Amino acid sequence: MTNTNQETNAVIHETEAGCMMLTQPVTATKAGSKTRVKVGEFTVIVPTLSRLITDLADAKVTGSDDDGLPTYDSNLANWVQRAVNALSKAEARNKLMTGSAELKAGAKIPTTLAELVEPAAGGNTALAELAELARNFGSWIEATGKPAALVSTFGQLVRQPNLIPLQTDKVKQVLSNWLEEFALAAAAADSLTDYQSSHCERCINQATGEQESLDDLLADF
Repeated sequence: MTNTNQETNAVIHETEAGCMMLTQPVTATKAGSKTRVKVGEFTVIVPTLSRLITDLADAKVTGSDDDGLPTYDSNLANWVQRAVNALSKAEARNKLMTGSAELKAGAKIPTTLAELVEPAAGGNTALAELAELARNFGSWIEATGKPAALVSTFGQLVRQPNLIPLQTDKVKQVLSNWLEEFALAAAAADSLTDYQSSHCERCINQATGEQESLDDLLADF
């Protein structure tokens, strides 16, 4: 695809075949404000895949590093392997909750190459799946003869699972049981995405945890 951006920061390297020169701005926070301003820029060489494929064709494994991953007989091969290792680890860490080893809602640590390189679902996609999950759960509540008056309340809790621990034990128990029934039925019908399944599990975990309810938090007031 031709880049039509007139302010593109990458240009073809003049002497290194199959490489680009990428210019990146450097910004800093302006004193006394939250505004970031440009203070300079740097330009760095970036090899293209065609160049890497050509130069890596004859690379040979010579051993392994401290992680047990292969090392090679060329600086380029070792550089590429280190970059791949770092990106793989970073992609996995980004799927975890901050300061925790718990996965974010809808996230999964990759175990196949296809999963590793799959683009992350955009925020709009996740929101759309969450909205669909809440609607389907509400429809299930009505279809199974449960009180329709609870559709709005339980739908809101599914959309905002951080509110679940603040509910009474009875509400949390019923929500957990119903969500588990719904998720099993939806999975059997193959109508639950991986994100939605993971989100259901998160909601159930929120409901079955030991967090204090809102009544408990207000007990001393």
